[in-house]
Amino acid sequence: YDLNPDSASSAPSNFVVAGDKMFFTTLNYDTTFLWVTDGNPNGMRKLKQMKLRQYTYAFDNLVALNSKAYFLAKDPLSSNYNQLWVSDGTDTGTYMIKEINSNSISGGILNTMIAYNGRLLFLATDNSGQAIWSSDGTEAGTAILYADPKHSWPLAGGFCIFQGKAYFWGQDKNGIGSLWYTDGTKAGTKSLPTP
Repeated sequence: YDLNPDSASSAPSNFVVAGDKMFFTTLNYDTTFLWVTDGNPNGMRKLKQMKLRQYTYAFDNLVALNSKAYFLAKDPLSSNYNQLWVSDGTDTGTYMIKEINSNSISGGILNTMIAYNGRLLFLATDNSGQAIWSSDGTEAGTAILYADPKHSWPLAGGFCIFQGKAYFWGQDKNGIGSLWYTDGTKAGTKSLPTP
C-alpha cells in the first residue's frame, strides 16, 4: 500500500493500538497525516492532516486510552498550538479536547504524554506558567494536577511508570534537579527525598 505516491518516503511513525484500531502518522513534504486502520485491506484511511510549521511535527506522542487515541497536534491554520486531541477512528470523532494556551507556539502542551491509572498525564504551559496536567479525555476533566512556582519540569526524559507511580524530573529556579513522582493526585505529587 503506497501511503504517499508523490514522495520517496512517507516516514510512518507514532504507531499506537487503541481498541480494535491502529493509528499512525505519515509525512508528505510540509504536511503530516493521521491514519487509522482496522487491519483489513480496505480498512486504512486518512483521518486528519495538518501543515507543519518551522520543521516541527504536527502530530506528536500518540497514546492509547479507553479505546481512543490521544495526541498532541499543532494546527497553524488556527491559533491552536500543542493542544490535546482525541480520535476514535472517525472524522467526527477526531477533534481538539481543550485549548490550554493559544498565545504562542511555545505555549500549550510539550511533547511528553502518558496514560496512567485511566488518565493522561502531560506537561503544559498556560498563562499562569508551567504545570503537570491530568485529563480523563474530556474538556471538563482536563485540569492542572500540580503546579509549584518554585519548580519547573523540563521532562527531557518524559514520564516513567514504576511501582505504581509516575516518575518524572523536576528542577528548582536555580536549575538544581530532583526526581519527582505522582500517584495521580495533587497530594500524592512529591519530590523523592535524596539520601
